[in-house]
Amino acid sequence: MSYFYTNALEDKSIESLWSGLRSGDKSALEAIYRQFIHDLFSFGMSLHADETLVKDAIQDVFIDIWN
Repeated sequence: MSYFYTNALEDKSIESLWSGLRSGDKSALEAIYRQFIHDLFSFGMSLHADETLVKDAIQDVFIDIWN
């Protein structure tokens, strides 16, 4: 099972969000966060039982993406 499966229509929208993010669009980052947070959290919890650690790791990922 893929945690990050998207269909073809979503792929096009996600591509435009990544493009916006590369241009510094904060709303694109927020949209990407909303799109992937639940899958990332579920995946993280499947690897480690510490919810705080998983949340911190996800936060670090999004900080790195923004920077």
